[in-house]
Amino acid sequence: MAMYLEVEKWQQGYKQILHDCRSKSCSTVLILCAMDTDALCSARIMSYLLRADNVSYQLRPCNSYPKLKSILSDLNSNVVGVILFNLGSMRNLVSNVPQGVTIYVFDCHRPFHLANIYAGKEVVMFLDRGVSEDDVPSDGDGLSGDEDSESESESEDEDEEEEHEWKDGDGDASKDVSGDESQKRKKGTSTQSIRPKRPRKHSVDEQETSTDSESEPEYAKPQLQRGKTNFQESQRSRRDRISTYYSTGTYHTAPCSWIVYQMSTQLRFSNLSDLLWLSCVGLTSSFQQNRISVTGYHVLAQDLKMHVKRLYPGNYSSLMKARYSSQDNTPIQTSENGLILCEPEFPFLLLRHTSLYDAMINSNTISLKFKVWTREGVQLLRELLAKMGFPLEECSQLYPFMKPLLRKKLKDSIEKCAPEYGFEKGELCFDGFTRVTGFQSLISACDLAHAISALLESNTSSSNGINHEQVKEQKNVSFNEAYDALNSSAELSEFINGTRSATKLQKGISLAIALQRNVISTAVNLSEKHAFIALNHFRYAYLHHADGDYNVFCQPLALTKLANFITGMPFRKKLPLVLLAEKESSDYLVLGYTNGDDDDDVVKNRFETYFELAAKTMQDTTVRFDSFLGNAVEVEGKSAQRFIEQLYYVMNAL
Repeated sequence: MAMYLEVEKWQQGYKQILHDCRSKSCSTVLILCAMDTDALCSARIMSYLLRADNVSYQLRPCNSYPKLKSILSDLNSNVVGVILFNLGSMRNLVSNVPQGVTIYVFDCHRPFHLANIYAGKEVVMFLDRGVSEDDVPSDGDGLSGDEDSESESESEDEDEEEEHEWKDGDGDASKDVSGDESQKRKKGTSTQSIRPKRPRKHSVDEQETSTDSESEPEYAKPQLQRGKTNFQESQRSRRDRISTYYSTGTYHTAPCSWIVYQMSTQLRFSNLSDLLWLSCVGLTSSFQQNRISVTGYHVLAQDLKMHVKRLYPGNYSSLMKARYSSQDNTPIQTSENGLILCEPEFPFLLLRHTSLYDAMINSNTISLKFKVWTREGVQLLRELLAKMGFPLEECSQLYPFMKPLLRKKLKDSIEKCAPEYGFEKGELCFDGFTRVTGFQSLISACDLAHAISALLESNTSSSNGINHEQVKEQKNVSFNEAYDALNSSAELSEFINGTRSATKLQKGISLAIALQRNVISTAVNLSEKHAFIALNHFRYAYLHHADGDYNVFCQPLALTKLANFITGMPFRKKLPLVLLAEKESSDYLVLGYTNGDDDDDVVKNRFETYFELAAKTMQDTTVRFDSFLGNAVEVEGKSAQRFIEQLYYVMNAL
């Protein structure tokens, strides 16, 4: 039985959580949260709902699939439900569900594992769109999509005993792949090109069927043969559909923070601005990480904008009119604390917390277009500011202390001058969200998302000389700091633009600026050293410890940020990118990155499939697929180059 909830039924999933908790005394709910901003915002929204309904809950970070399996296997008997945010949907959760526990999955990663859809009441999926029979194959055997055409026709072959736990339930969740057939993964990637075909083994049942068929009358044989042929064609068609479903590549759908907020509005929490703000931050973070397209962001942003106007119908319009009137200064009163505004946002890094000049030079959009790491690029940027009528002296001081008149005409000046420098309409300005934090003090969802992402990996960039338990403690500290920084009632009330207050949020802002500067300098350094090696189907580069301070890029989010910047750099040929970041253990974090050509396209990344096939050809190497990002794996240091070579052969053969 398929168990997934579409938009109009999301509140039923939450009511089921309440029912399970209230039907058993001393019961609790466990919330597992991935280490990303969208998941963190979702967890904050959900924790508020549970507290309001007097439901006991635990909140824990979870950064890998082995960790997820370990947590599920050691659940307390009082736990009746487990809520997953941005993790779990791409693996078979059915075999890991403890008895009497229901797993509720809010995850924007796709494609989801088909076994989770047909898990019945054990796994409940919250989906932002419907599931049709045309998109999802029917229930039955082989939902992992890893059976080739020959092993599928063999009824109960010995290969089925070697299936991985996360696919059919009998392996190790760390998903080490060493080329053995026992390490087949869930995607629809046939191994026929890697191993020779085996002679088909005939079971006893087949022999009996064969004997019986000989005793059948001659006129019955054509009918039996047609039935058998139709069944085989049906099975083959189903296998092809499953294979196609998994092999098209990984991608993302609507942020789970948006889904959780929409669910809260279906309940009795539709008038809480704090929950709406968290959804705005989660959506903005997904947009920053290229998880959703420009069109997708615009659609969801318009939906949240309607909720903003619903919550602030009167004072919202008057305040916005005053803020963009011809007056030199429009003070924001203390009584408007917490007000959410829908304002034009610029792709300039942390503009309200640094100078306009620094924010532009540190942004991906400006730095890549002008090549600001060169003298000519800096000159172009200064020329743009001059044509806008912005003196360099004003642009070099903190943005909150610029002349109010300059700040108010920034949007119009940019839109007027940007086309002369090759910027398309809307490229330097988009719809954003801003919140009042105090008297004449604002913070944008864009800035907050940058800060939270930086905090999540702040204490995990270097693990030199510390053991596993200390690394685990560092990750917990990072998670708690980021979670606290989202607390609007405490952190935001103490935050003032243009100051260096000792809050967790200010720490995150400083870390985000430092990380972006590191991203730009690292990308330029790799380019100047000609470290990028272009092959037929992808371009790759190593990040070694000896080459610079690259420890920060041993984390998937930071490495993804670097990959996103590099793919925007001018190369002779546009190719997917593979980065290999050396860790303290001398292993490599390998990330495959694909950037779309069209802002309206949902980019599907096929590197997970390529990595799996490459790993299967390496008999003596362990490749770990532990990350919730399908396009990130860990490879032994001594085998990193051979992994790249096998990846080349795999992509060349497909």
